[in-house]
Amino acid sequence: PGKLYVHQVTRAIDGLLTSGLGADEAWREKLLVLTRHSNLEVRRAALLAFMHLPAFIPFAEFLRITEDQAQDAHIREAALLAASYSPHPSLYAKLLHLALEPAHPAWKAALSRLGELGDEFTVGHLRAEVLRDFPEEQRKFLNVEIARIQARVKAEDAERLAGLVLVRLERAAWADLNCDPLET
Repeated sequence: PGKLYVHQVTRAIDGLLTSGLGADEAWREKLLVLTRHSNLEVRRAALLAFMHLPAFIPFAEFLRITEDQAQDAHIREAALLAASYSPHPSLYAKLLHLALEPAHPAWKAALSRLGELGDEFTVGHLRAEVLRDFPEEQRKFLNVEIARIQARVKAEDAERLAGLVLVRLERAAWADLNCDPLET
């Protein structure tokens, strides 16, 4: 009695999302506080909850967590997944950069998100990397994600592809303005 258990907190996070209260600033602030909780399961659940609140993702903070080697690997991966749902154009570049780091704990998460967000440019960029000295298991995973991107792009209709022009231009402009290696 009087104790709050981990499963109660994670269930409350789920309830917050399904109730629609996650759009309320006060509740988002409480959720953000939980991303710093001492319990890893609570932190991970709070981070992943932000995937359902893309307009409110503090992506820069989450990317710092992704790169913090003192953090647990599962927390770093959850932080990347949450950040990757932000509409900010820098996230695409971050995912592509992480796709080149098979030792990073969020490598698979980055490739999986590229499987959902990627386009012809992504395929070309990743295909060049297949020739690198990736271990066999990681090369297989990379090939699966490349095939998934290609199948999705092939199935997309012209109307949807035309709608992505603005997104692609934003990504290219961000890379150019920030002198990111992808600008070339």
